[in-house]
Amino acid sequence: MNTRKIRLAYLSGPVDAAEVYERWRAGQHTKLFGTSYLMQFYELCSELEAEALVITTLPGKSSRQTIGRVIIENRPPPTTGGLRYHLAIIVSMFALAPSLIRFRPDAFIITAHQNYWFALLYTKMLGTEIIPSAHCVMWRPYGSTPRHVRLLLWLDGLFLRFCVRRAMAISGVVASQLKRLAKSERFDVEVITPTYSPGHFDAVAAADHVQRPFVVLFNGRVEANKGIFDLLEIAGRLHNERPGEFRFDVCGEGSQEQALITAIHERGLEASVRVLGFCDKDQLARLLGSSHVVIVPTRSDFEEGLAKTCVEAVLAGRPFVTSPVCPALLSLGDAGLGVPPNDVKGYSDALLKLAEDYALYNSKVSNCSPLQAQFYDPNRAYKAVLRRQLLASGIIDGQAQGAPVSVVS
Repeated sequence: MNTRKIRLAYLSGPVDAAEVYERWRAGQHTKLFGTSYLMQFYELCSELEAEALVITTLPGKSSRQTIGRVIIENRPPPTTGGLRYHLAIIVSMFALAPSLIRFRPDAFIITAHQNYWFALLYTKMLGTEIIPSAHCVMWRPYGSTPRHVRLLLWLDGLFLRFCVRRAMAISGVVASQLKRLAKSERFDVEVITPTYSPGHFDAVAAADHVQRPFVVLFNGRVEANKGIFDLLEIAGRLHNERPGEFRFDVCGEGSQEQALITAIHERGLEASVRVLGFCDKDQLARLLGSSHVVIVPTRSDFEEGLAKTCVEAVLAGRPFVTSPVCPALLSLGDAGLGVPPNDVKGYSDALLKLAEDYALYNSKVSNCSPLQAQFYDPNRAYKAVLRRQLLASGIIDGQAQGAPVSVVS
């Protein structure tokens, strides 16, 4: 018997893992409000003195580098479409085998390509504990599910039932879907709570309902499925009904940014809609301080896992307007107004209500306060949840608070 360091592998999304590592090592925060899950993974690995393999799916070139005790591999996603795309993703999951066999992780935390997790079946043969971490819904509750997606979900369900004991999920909705897929009493899911630093919101000014124009803030990807063109329709309706009384600030980047700017000019809405591009947390704090409400018009064809923009609205003491497409509405609804998915008129009417009804607006602002504490609780954070998963799996020793377990050489 001897001991060796714990080895943890992590399949991430399209993120620059080396940059995140350097920011973590330098003690820097992310450019956004929330805490990076990958940064928390690095922190946990440091606390456990674990060796790590991080595999990312950032578009561009394939690469491999070692920083400290962390090996970082980037494997760009396929650029094909249709059936070829699905086959290419499945092949790419099998192509991870050589790296995983060399590394032989004690646990493999899988986040990316969640509809194709079943292709990682072979990792079970390595004696690896597989811990899925789902950050999007497995299927769209308010949209149709194509036949090929139903097949992928069925395969994922078999994988969860026979190869996985526990998982993590970004919301209760996602956790419920995972349990429905697994159909197993022994399968356990714990919900991750996105965590924030209280200081980031200290500079946000209190809401002033009287001030005009009534400012609506959108912060997210500038894409059609995030509702950006619905937002333009909403702005157009309110501009026609109440000229000069509403302004929309759009923060974020995306493939439809130039198309949005063009549409704004074509409709003569330059005075009503401002496109501000990417905004870091300091810029967002100022914009939240000058806003009245946050809007999250995600459409039903997007796999929204939580909608952290709703969380950030609550932490800033601002009401939000969204639809049930965003699972945040279920847990934070006391601070927001819900409308039917894809309903432009519903969004417009909700914004009018908040602008005209001081009592309603004030009640939503007041309801933000009791909802905030959970997002400052380190015991709910990704790192704490993952640590509990590793404890429950026997990867780390609870009595030793994370000391390596004994393994056979």
